[in-house]
Amino acid sequence: MAFTIEQLNSLKPEGFEDEKWKAVTDGVMKLHSEDTNGLVNNEARIKQEKVALSEKLAAITKTAEDSKTAYEEKISELSKQLADNSPDSIKKAYETKMDELNAALEESKKEFAEKDTNYQKQIAELTHGVFQRDCMDSFEKSIQGKNIDINSIDAVRQLVMGDGFSKFARHEMGGGKSEITSNETGKNISTSVDDFLTTPTGKHFVMSTTTGGGADGGKTSITAGDKKMSVADFDALPEKEKMAAALSHDIK
Repeated sequence: MAFTIEQLNSLKPEGFEDEKWKAVTDGVMKLHSEDTNGLVNNEARIKQEKVALSEKLAAITKTAEDSKTAYEEKISELSKQLADNSPDSIKKAYETKMDELNAALEESKKEFAEKDTNYQKQIAELTHGVFQRDCMDSFEKSIQGKNIDINSIDAVRQLVMGDGFSKFARHEMGGGKSEITSNETGKNISTSVDDFLTTPTGKHFVMSTTTGGGADGGKTSITAGDKKMSVADFDALPEKEKMAAALSHDIK
């Protein structure tokens, strides 16, 4: 999910030491940079591979069509020669040759069909990869500013979009344009997220922004100081887990 150092700093718990917080944010921004660069490089590679596969498929199709034309012309020629010669021996020789040519043509068709199936499968896999990337990009944009618990983002995505984004698909909108929309409601990702967060289930994932009053004084679902953790244990955590630990533990 795209975010800035300012957004991270806005999550800093009150009283949290600056030096420890900087270690947390530096690690998070480093991982974010690596993920973003990897996504850009992967997108370029997917596009290049898709173009290469399409070119290969076009070349195979042309070769098969040219071969078919050549075989059909040869068979037509042999058929004419057969009609012009009456001896049985000549007729048998030509019929044998025609059988060989027909067999070669069928083998060529079979080989082409196998290669075409393989290339179509690869193209479908690459296309699905692009679809998943576009879904994730749209989802991340749609939750910005929604105050969703950082530890619940994956759960929200799963509930709204389904496993592997199975609840959504790329639909043609006319005029050569397409958009990723819900298979059930026809709504886009942003609208679907907004609708979900207004439901009783969705509201559970939005952190409270109120302060004072009430039984809990507006306490959010993540509160620093609820648990204790040593600095050694904190330093031993994987980088991706330090942010959550810093927000939910008192590091000493």
